[in-house]
Amino acid sequence: MSLATRIAGDRSIFLDDHGEPVSYTHAAVTTTISVLWDENFRAIDPDTGNPVESSGPAATARTVDVPTVAQRDTLVKDSATYYIIGIHPDGQGYTSLVLSKD
Repeated sequence: MSLATRIAGDRSIFLDDHGEPVSYTHAAVTTTISVLWDENFRAIDPDTGNPVESSGPAATARTVDVPTVAQRDTLVKDSATYYIIGIHPDGQGYTSLVLSKD
């Protein structure tokens, strides 16, 4: 078994044990994936030169579960729809998704 296959399997086990199922929609196709839910730190600079610290919803998914993820794709958790506004693959098999409710 290759190292990449072993790592992908380890990530599946971790998300199976600790993740939450959500509905992920990309290009009008909806699937259920497992994610780690989080409140992501953000530093926002509204063109004033003074950053404002904030946090917002985020989710971490296995990259193989969201291979063609795009901004404005959606995740649905507990009947609430979240729009993907930021996509940050870590190069190690996970992708962090920055979310917005509008």
